[in-house]
Amino acid sequence: MQLHDYVGIFGVILYLFAYGMVQLGRLSLEDPGYGLINIVACGCGMFSLAHDFNLSSFLSQGMWLMLTLVGMYRGYQRRRSMAMAASMR
Repeated sequence: MQLHDYVGIFGVILYLFAYGMVQLGRLSLEDPGYGLINIVACGCGMFSLAHDFNLSSFLSQGMWLMLTLVGMYRGYQRRRSMAMAASMR
């Protein structure tokens, strides 16, 4: 195995770790840490794919990254609006 294989496996471990933590109630989908773990995991997957390309995996990783970024942005907006509403009280 080469470095890109190990990096790709590490990405899979991160995805499973994040999913497991959500299922165990240790991490929330709203938690920015969940999004960051997914972004790092996706980066690892993309790194691996740059060395051993697979179109379907690349599309899956790309969509996962876009959806994670959208979710993080929406969570940020929600937290920001809640903070603004609380400060107006």
